[in-house]
Amino acid sequence: MSRSFAVPLAAALLLLASPCLGASRYEVHLVTMYPGDALFTGFGHLAFRIVDHEAGTDQAFDYGTYDADDPMLAYKFLVGTLSYYCSKSDYEDMVSWYRGDFGGILEQRLDFSDEHAVRLLERLTHDCLPENAAYHYHHFYNNCSTKPRDILDGLLEGALSAATRNQPAGRSLRDLIDSSMSAPQYAFNRWVVFGLLNHTIDAPADRWNQMFLPFYLSREMDAVNLPGLAWPQPVVLSRTIVAGEEKGEPQTPASWPGAVFLALLLLVTLAPLALSRSPRARAYATGLLASLLGLAATFYGVLIVFTWAVSPYPETKWNWTLVAFHPLHVLLVVFGIGVMRGRTSSATRLARYLLVGVAVSAAALLLNAVGVIPQRLWPYALATLATSSGLWLSLRKLP
Repeated sequence: MSRSFAVPLAAALLLLASPCLGASRYEVHLVTMYPGDALFTGFGHLAFRIVDHEAGTDQAFDYGTYDADDPMLAYKFLVGTLSYYCSKSDYEDMVSWYRGDFGGILEQRLDFSDEHAVRLLERLTHDCLPENAAYHYHHFYNNCSTKPRDILDGLLEGALSAATRNQPAGRSLRDLIDSSMSAPQYAFNRWVVFGLLNHTIDAPADRWNQMFLPFYLSREMDAVNLPGLAWPQPVVLSRTIVAGEEKGEPQTPASWPGAVFLALLLLVTLAPLALSRSPRARAYATGLLASLLGLAATFYGVLIVFTWAVSPYPETKWNWTLVAFHPLHVLLVVFGIGVMRGRTSSATRLARYLLVGVAVSAAALLLNAVGVIPQRLWPYALATLATSSGLWLSLRKLP
C-alpha cells in the first residue's frame, strides 16, 4: 500500500472512530434493574445515567416514580388514574435505593457523542420539570421502559425500531407477563390479573412491543449499531453489573402447579362424599362449599365488571372471563345456604345450576380450543368445570 493512500485512509478511520476515542465531556449509560422478589419490582425497572465530567455531576433520570404513600394507590392503578412521574436524582442515591429491591443492576455505556448527550439531557431535564413530570401510565405502551425506548430510537434515527418492528417476538403480551410473574409468590396475583385482561394481549407481539419489559430493551440495545457509519459499530460500548447479578430472559412458568391446583380444587369439592355416614353433615358441607366458592366467584365477577366499566384501558373491555366468573354466581351462595338448612328445593336448584355450569365450561373450553373465543380462557373454564362437576357429584349422593 502506498503512503499517499495509507495516510488518508488512517485519517478517515480516526474520524469514524472519534465517538469512541475522543475525550468526551459526557457519559451516557442505560441502567437496567433486573426483577426482584416483591410484586412492584417483578417486571424490572430502567433509568438513564448521565455523567457530566466538566460540571462534576452524576445524575439518574427515570420514568417509574409514583406516590407510594397514596392511600388510593391500588384503586387509581386499577382504574387508570395513577400518575407516574419522570424524576431526577443523584446516581449513587438511586443505586443505593434500588440495590436491595431488585435482583441486579446492569449498566450499559452508550457510544453517544456530546451532541447526542446534550440532546438527551435537555429532553430528560424538560420531562422532569414539575409541570411536565406527570404522565398517563400504560403498562404495555407508556411506562418506565417504553419512554426511554422511544427517546433512544429518536437519537438513533430510528435504528432501534427498524430492527425490531414487525419482527416476531415468538410470544404474546400475556406470555411475557406470565414469564415476568412466574415466581411462586406471584401465582395468585397472576391468576387475578390475567382474568382482568382481555383478548387484546393474546395476539403475537413483536420485538418492539416486548420492550415494555426493561430486560428486552437492554438486550436489543446490545444488538443495535450506530447509524450513518460506513460499517457496523455497536451503540453499547461496555456492560457492567453494579449490583446483584445478571439475569437471563424471563422463562415461562411450569404448568404442573396449575394442574395440581385444579386437582386439589376437584378433591375439595368432592370432600363431602367422605361424610357418607352422616347425610346431614354431608349436606351441610356441600352447601358450605357452594356458598364459599360462589362468594369468591361472585366477587371476582363483580371486579371484572367494575374494571370493565371504569378503567380507560382497552385491555379491560369486552372480557371473556365473565363466561366462567360472573356476578350471577351469587346464586351459588343462595342455594348453598338453603342446602345447609336442609331444603330439598335448594338442593334441586343448586344441582341444576351446577349442571349448567358444567355445560357452559365445557363449551367455553371447546370454543377456546378452536379459536372462536380468542382470549386465553381455558384456565378459568377448567376451574369452573372442576368446581361445578365436583359439587354436582357431591349433591348427587345426598338422600
